[in-house]
Amino acid sequence: MISIKIMSRKILLLISISFTFISCSFKTINYSHEFITFEKGIDFTNTSGYWLLNTMKLPEHINSNSEEIVYKTFSKWTGDKVTKKIRMVDKKGKNHFFNIPNKPNSKELEFIENTTDYKYIINVYVSEDIDKTISRESEVFIDVYNITDRKLMLSERVIGFLDKVNGNDIGEGFKVDVIPEMMPKLIKKGLKNIEKNSKFH
Repeated sequence: MISIKIMSRKILLLISISFTFISCSFKTINYSHEFITFEKGIDFTNTSGYWLLNTMKLPEHINSNSEEIVYKTFSKWTGDKVTKKIRMVDKKGKNHFFNIPNKPNSKELEFIENTTDYKYIINVYVSEDIDKTISRESEVFIDVYNITDRKLMLSERVIGFLDKVNGNDIGEGFKVDVIPEMMPKLIKKGLKNIEKNSKFH
C-alpha cells in the first residue's frame, strides 16, 4: 500500500516537472462569414423529402472528417433523411453517379429531379485554401438547393484566418505549438450560424 502511494507521488512529480519545461502556444482562428442569400436559415417544418449531400475539395483530417460533420448535423435537422453522394441512387434504387457542380444551374437541377427522388441538395465546397508556413486562410461555402423549385435556398460563406506564429503562451521553457484543424472548425461555425436562424419540428 505504501509502495503504491510512493509510486503515485513519483508519477505526479514527473508530470509537474514536464509541464515546467514544456510550454504551449495555442493558436486561434479568426472567423468571418456572410450569407449570400436573404435567408439565413432553413424552415425544416416546411420541408419534406430526401436530401443529397455533395461535398467537394474538403481537406480531411484523420481525427475529424468534415463531410461527416455536415452529414450528422443535417441528419439530425432532417430526421435522418440525408444521403451522401457516394451512396446516391436513381428512382429505381440503383447506384447513380454523376458530377454535381458547386453551382448547379436549372437544367442540372432538372436532370437530378428527373432521375432521382431527392428534393434538396446540400453543396459544401472550398473556394480557397492557402496554407503557408506562417499562416493559413480558407474559405468554404455551404449552399442548399431546392431541386423541385430550381432554387438556391441558402448560401453561406465562412472565412477563417490562422496565424501560425502568434499565440497565447503558457508556462516557460520548450515551446510546443498547438495548431487547430482549420476546415472542421469552419464547417462547425457555418452550421451553427445556420442552426440559430432555422426552424425545427
